[in-house]
Amino acid sequence: MKTEYPDILNKVIYCISQNKSIGEICSILNINCEDLLKILKLLKKNNYEIDNYHFADDLILDIDSTSLKISLDKCTNTDCFSIGIISDTHIGNNKDCLAAIHAAYNEFLKRNIYTVVHLGDVIEGDHTSLSQRYADSYEQTSLLIHQYPCASEINTILLLGNHDYHCIRYNQTDIKELIESERTDLKVLGYGVGILSIAEDYIYLRHKIPSFISPLFPFNQEGKILLTGHSHSFKVEGYRVRKIRVPSLSQLSNDPKIENPCFLILTFHLNNNKLDYCEIQKMIYKHEDIKTVEVLNLSLVGGAFGCKTQEQLTLKRKKTQNAYLQV
Repeated sequence: MKTEYPDILNKVIYCISQNKSIGEICSILNINCEDLLKILKLLKKNNYEIDNYHFADDLILDIDSTSLKISLDKCTNTDCFSIGIISDTHIGNNKDCLAAIHAAYNEFLKRNIYTVVHLGDVIEGDHTSLSQRYADSYEQTSLLIHQYPCASEINTILLLGNHDYHCIRYNQTDIKELIESERTDLKVLGYGVGILSIAEDYIYLRHKIPSFISPLFPFNQEGKILLTGHSHSFKVEGYRVRKIRVPSLSQLSNDPKIENPCFLILTFHLNNNKLDYCEIQKMIYKHEDIKTVEVLNLSLVGGAFGCKTQEQLTLKRKKTQNAYLQV
């Protein structure tokens, strides 16, 4: 059908303001997804902020469940608690490491950590140039469902990345639905972006999906940290934005200097129900054992997105070799 843009633009804007879903907008305006995609692109081009949807070249996705409240009821002290952070497991790739994933979860249980966040590329996906031991995304998802750690005490939050997105883009298969239908212990936020709500603060999550027009963050809240997957490397950067790049919990790396599989343990300290500072422990799986290889203390004092000067950022590094950190 031919879309008359001037009139329908206002109607789409109104529907968006009413938090209508993609299906509802198409039904109300009697248009198809292809027409709606053109309109959303036009709105974006004209500097409209559209926070409710992801949209790519030929696909639109609702962002649902992008705000999740982390429960602290299992922490003995709510002024200090830890969460496990993993990313880029690439299950189904020749260099995935299910043993490292299980070892990480055992370490979380040993340390009384009951919340784990996975920052995307959970599976290898289709249409990749990387070597795969399971080339089919259904087999990879089945492997995830049946062999990913299942601990009733741990609440696992999954953000889906670009490799996970391959399934819906090329095969019209939403692995979010497949995972949640079989694994009630895994909470899937969605694709590319998410928000964790902790006490009175927020942490943003991101995994870059290149085919999206932009990472449309629903940033109505003020946050202090951005946790991001995709790079496979560990790095803390930024003064106004505390951006923490999370390493891969697989053996995949484009840089021979980067040693994986690794994951992070973040210990948050609260002051007056606000995030005050964070201890970051980088852990490595090596020789069938988990070791702490780096510890950083990161100040979170400051306004939204953090410190305004370098002096306000306290970042101390200390390295340990072949020894566990006593917590």
